[in-house]
Amino acid sequence: MNEEINNLLNVEGVEGVILTSKDGLFIKGNVEKVNEDVVSAIISAIIGGAGELGNVINDNVKYVIIGGDSSKIMLFNCGEKIVGVIGNVLLEDIKDKVLTLFS
Repeated sequence: MNEEINNLLNVEGVEGVILTSKDGLFIKGNVEKVNEDVVSAIISAIIGGAGELGNVINDNVKYVIIGGDSSKIMLFNCGEKIVGVIGNVLLEDIKDKVLTLFS
């Protein structure tokens, strides 16, 4: 698991990675100064809600992007895991790597 996270951290612009279960349990990450349990629960709720919206349009949600002023949070639905990537990175630069490493 450390190797996969380190691979993501080596992508230019990636500042942090957090890995959670679908149930909102923290698995691993390198994001400091956050309550990992609370953040994991929020991540799970966001992906769960997005999945419900996906059901409305008969499609699967693979990722959710939350844009900020200077960076973004990208949440990837990877089966039983959710991968959160934080930083100023383009979706095209990270999506395939995340889905290959964790799906």
